[in-house]
Amino acid sequence: MLAIHPLARTTPDVRAEIACSHESSGVLAKRYGVPTEIIRMWRKRGFDACQGRSARPPQARVARQR
Repeated sequence: MLAIHPLARTTPDVRAEIACSHESSGVLAKRYGVPTEIIRMWRKRGFDACQGRSARPPQARVARQR
């Protein structure tokens, strides 16, 4: 299971509801307490992206030796 950031305002379930909803962005923004930009972002990303992904870089950076 993917850990949700402690300050995240939306959960994967809420994101999926936003992506599938036909209600206006303003109505959804008020319902979930987020800006309309967030609503538009999740709609643009679509349902498949709503489950989240790791914020970790794909590879660890290697410190350069001097």
